[in-house]
Amino acid sequence: MRTSVVAVLALVVALLVCSSVARAEPAPSAAATAEAEAHFKRGVSLYEDADFKAALVEFRRAHELSKNWRLLYNVARAEYQAHDYAAALATFETYLREGADKIPRARRAEVDQEVARLRARVGRLTVRANVPDAVVTIDDEAVGRVPLTRSVTVGPHRIAVKKDGYAPWSQSVDVAGGDDRAFDAVLEAPVAVTPPPPPPETIAPSAPKRFPWEAWTVTGVLTVAAVTTGIVALSAASTLDSDKSRFDVTDAELRDASTRVKTFGVVTDILAVCAIGSGAISLYLTLKSPSGSDKSDKTARAATLRVSPWPGGLSASGRF
Repeated sequence: MRTSVVAVLALVVALLVCSSVARAEPAPSAAATAEAEAHFKRGVSLYEDADFKAALVEFRRAHELSKNWRLLYNVARAEYQAHDYAAALATFETYLREGADKIPRARRAEVDQEVARLRARVGRLTVRANVPDAVVTIDDEAVGRVPLTRSVTVGPHRIAVKKDGYAPWSQSVDVAGGDDRAFDAVLEAPVAVTPPPPPPETIAPSAPKRFPWEAWTVTGVLTVAAVTTGIVALSAASTLDSDKSRFDVTDAELRDASTRVKTFGVVTDILAVCAIGSGAISLYLTLKSPSGSDKSDKTARAATLRVSPWPGGLSASGRF
């Protein structure tokens, strides 16, 4: 179905002679006409070399510049040779419509035959959707919005319908000549997925407070020892007073009794101070000690008591 060189050259002459289109439209400028002629000549050369897709680009550009309906014949021929039968059919029909009675009788008869042949190589697709203004693509090319009816070349095609806010719909289809198929696309809004609530915060149960038995035991022992030595010191003091009233007592006995009283008195004072300090530590550990045996042990080790002699008595110091 390739156009002969003679027919192509005749169309070149037609482009140059009939540069004006319908009288209702303004004639293209001289520069546009010259550029259209250049594109047309390149298209003829490419067509003769069987580079139909490149020739189609040149013919379409020449038509855009010249607005000459006669060039639609060349565009349709190139589309046919490029196997884009649906486009060739649409272009031939436009050629017949715009040329009307200006088309020679022989040329109209030829084009009518081509149109009949092309209709057997084209199918029609109608695409509808459940949402308005959804975009329709055929073979990844946007062709319009729903509802849409479009002719396509026979063969496999992929139809897709998309709209923002909805999940896309797509379907593959094999179109045979003369098919007239309709598709109702159902676009579904995405279901909002609510994330699961965070797991409840688990709080580990606190360990019960450990009672400082050791500290209180030491305090009790020190208290008992202080009371015992105190009783002994009082008894020694009473004996010293009795010895002083005896007429036969010696100085050595009085010194021994006096030393005994002082010794037990000092020991009693030391034990009493230690008992008081230990009691303070025990009370502190009971009221303030953190949970767990390790922390109690650390606090117990941190608390210290120091007793040192002082002129006229004893001095006690500690860290709690």
